[in-house]
Amino acid sequence: EYSLYLKSDGTLWAMGQNEYGQLGDGTTTSQPNNPKSVASNVVAVAAGGQHSLYLKSDGTLWAMGQNNYGQLGDGTTNSQYLPEPVGSNVVAVAAGLGHSLYLKGDGTLWAMGFNASGQLGDGTTLNRSNAESVASNVVAMAAGGTHSLYLKSDGTLWAMGHNGYGELGDGTFMNQNNAVSVSSNVVAVAGGNEYSLYLKSDGTLWAM
Repeated sequence: EYSLYLKSDGTLWAMGQNEYGQLGDGTTTSQPNNPKSVASNVVAVAAGGQHSLYLKSDGTLWAMGQNNYGQLGDGTTNSQYLPEPVGSNVVAVAAGLGHSLYLKGDGTLWAMGFNASGQLGDGTTLNRSNAESVASNVVAMAAGGTHSLYLKSDGTLWAMGHNGYGELGDGTFMNQNNAVSVSSNVVAVAGGNEYSLYLKSDGTLWAM
């Protein structure tokens, strides 16, 4: 129930519900029809269930909003009404309902937050308030509601987390707390609430 947008001048704007500080303006006052500028030098942004993350041009990752599962990655479970730095050398970011993913320049994938379905891919179902490295040689990733997907440099697609609707595409309806390989020759990936899409190098779109 909130929105973020990035302007060509690098300013980040936010509007809508702000109950947990997800707009990053230092308050919990919602902003209907009145976008506020909350950051500068921003190059990428992601909106989770009630938390927000953005990436600055210097490679620092910033987070704000709801943090009950540790999805901000600051080592606490306290909501944050102002943006705080939580990572460096970051090149991409994604947010699920209660978990977060980011990709570093060295190709490592990092995850934090809600993990009851194994969506962090660390082999457990324990929530994490500190980011942990869960994969290498990664070039792209996507966060669904309670599942995660990532693409490796060899074109293989990997998935983990909730799978009650087959959203991992591994031929089962079993949750996976370790990443499973589900396809090859993949060039892009996206995750919805309980479904996933990916694009192959031959231009075909696949869904599960």
